[in-house]
Amino acid sequence: MTRLRGTYFARLTNGIATPPRSASVFAVVRDAPEWVEEITDRNLPDLAPPKRLETARNRVESTAEDDRVDDPALVAWNSVNFEAQYRRHLSRGGAREVLTTLVETVERRPVWVVSWRSRADVDHRSVLLEELRERAEIGPCEPGDHRWSRGPVPTTIVCGRCGYDSTSLATGQLAQDVEIPTRLSGGARR
Repeated sequence: MTRLRGTYFARLTNGIATPPRSASVFAVVRDAPEWVEEITDRNLPDLAPPKRLETARNRVESTAEDDRVDDPALVAWNSVNFEAQYRRHLSRGGAREVLTTLVETVERRPVWVVSWRSRADVDHRSVLLEELRERAEIGPCEPGDHRWSRGPVPTTIVCGRCGYDSTSLATGQLAQDVEIPTRLSGGARR
């Protein structure tokens, strides 16, 4: 069973992603609306990016959209040095304490973290998941050791051991070469 997973709110609310009953589901957003409490166990706003970082990214992304840049979200992510600034945030004060507690939870049961953006490569949850994997010493499987099966969406596959999926592969989160099999578990063809 996958011990650590990330997704976004639209997938949860539309039933596309369904955490197992044994999982703890945590929102990691600032100023969550009340309905978030209905689909998660708890919101951890200390693990959300600092407001000033979000504001800076949103401003750059909006300008890039107005200028018709090819990938405004990626331009904004890189322009504000989002990943490095968010990692710094996680290493300080309340965020560090909450992260330490969350690592202890990951070591006991499956954990899902949920945020707003659909693209993991330009969302803080990908950085948070990486931090959690490192601290809980959960890493991706060794090349060739993945156990692929169909993901919650027909166009995705998921490793049942480490939780990496084809989104991780496509966005460079794995940092390893992986051959995706033609035949998946259960005899399904991709």
